[in-house]
Amino acid sequence: MSDKGQLRKIEKEINVKIPNVDEIYLGSLGVKFDDNEKIIGLSLPNIGIREIPEYIFGLESIVDLLLGNNKIMEIPDQLTNLITLKRLYLNNNELLSLSEKIDKLSNLMELNVSYNNLETIPNSLCNLKSLKYLILDDNKLKNLPDEIGQLKSLVKLNVANNRLEIIPDSLKKLDSLMILDLGGNNLDYIPEFIGNITALRSLNIKKNNLKIIPKFLWKLINLDTLTLSGNPFEGISKDVSKRPLPQIMLFCRNRSPINIYISLSYADHKIYRIEELRKNLENIEGINRAYYSTLDQLEDAASFIEKNIQQCKILIFFATRNSINFEQCLHELSEALKNNLIIIPVKGMWIEWKEIIQINLGSESERGYYSLGRKDVIEFNFENYEKFLDDLNSAIRKEIKRIDIFEREIARIDKLMINIKKVIQEYLQSNEYKEDIKRNLLKLEEIYHDFSVDNLKDLEFIIKCFQALSKKADLLPLI
Repeated sequence: MSDKGQLRKIEKEINVKIPNVDEIYLGSLGVKFDDNEKIIGLSLPNIGIREIPEYIFGLESIVDLLLGNNKIMEIPDQLTNLITLKRLYLNNNELLSLSEKIDKLSNLMELNVSYNNLETIPNSLCNLKSLKYLILDDNKLKNLPDEIGQLKSLVKLNVANNRLEIIPDSLKKLDSLMILDLGGNNLDYIPEFIGNITALRSLNIKKNNLKIIPKFLWKLINLDTLTLSGNPFEGISKDVSKRPLPQIMLFCRNRSPINIYISLSYADHKIYRIEELRKNLENIEGINRAYYSTLDQLEDAASFIEKNIQQCKILIFFATRNSINFEQCLHELSEALKNNLIIIPVKGMWIEWKEIIQINLGSESERGYYSLGRKDVIEFNFENYEKFLDDLNSAIRKEIKRIDIFEREIARIDKLMINIKKVIQEYLQSNEYKEDIKRNLLKLEEIYHDFSVDNLKDLEFIIKCFQALSKKADLLPLI
């Protein structure tokens, strides 16, 4: 039977006339034919059908099948014979399960089964190697298949508003994932490995049971959108969760284990025992990982450098005759300066102080030159490697201690700002506020004048206004 004949049978079965259209759109009734009069797209939304019309299973060329907003309760195995399907939408139906044979749809790229009654997902779904968009939100899922990491092509995964309590470890294999929606579940924590899916641009973890903001978030260097609202955050996480994304990322970075980047030319790797050094660094308490470029990354060196230096707080720069003339090492040093890393210089062998006291970073760098302070530079000791390691470890521990002190001070200031904000907000909502303004108008004008000519910073301006107005200003020094 021709596809036009199949269409007439479908129309008779559902008692609806289906218009020919140039494009298939979600939510609109229509059928699309190709030049050979084969049906390649069919959309049947909002027509109240309880099962998929039988004659659809004979459409051997169909690419798009949209059956959303109906009352369909099951997917017959016959549907999985439509191996040309690339887009299948069964959202807003009454599905209780998916066919175990769904992996026969080997060309499927989009699957939307949101707003159904699904409690499980068959493991066979994870064999759909071409799948890019998997929409499972608003079901009754308690877990995801352990094999979900096999969906290597997946770009978007939406499992919001289910009953998930745990995320399977295999999710860390989804290197191409750009959109991940875990909102509205029962998650007490978000696994650390999510921070390694650096392709992520959008992450929704709202309305779960999170009490602290996950520290790993700062590693998601491509993240544009982060949604945290609706979690029972405690302490400083409660306030930080309401801040703009850059401030949240900085907060997370400052509270994460330290990563270190080692900058050294390939030619020097063996003599300076670079791999041994990396292992030694990763054994130091408070250090998570040590990075360095290898010949394997030579073809894509720039992206490797930029990606990994952003995840570090310290750069160890080996100033050798090779490295100070090697474009990649100079790029590493420039990126470290741009990202405000602490730089620990190491003077290499067979090089004079005068050669490294001022390093030319090249025309691409905004700074132009980097100066090494001689008293802070560690000298590499080939004959006594253990002494070199001790000196370097001492320098690193000193810097880690400085970072800890700095971060504690940031935390103290954050807490101070929360309390100042609370006191001022309570005052602004009080009855005495308007009376105080009238009484101190002249003083406020003087403060505003100082602010307008840049004699005061924003915070100073707010506090001085508060001090001028309120008797409660005496509370501020005690906060």
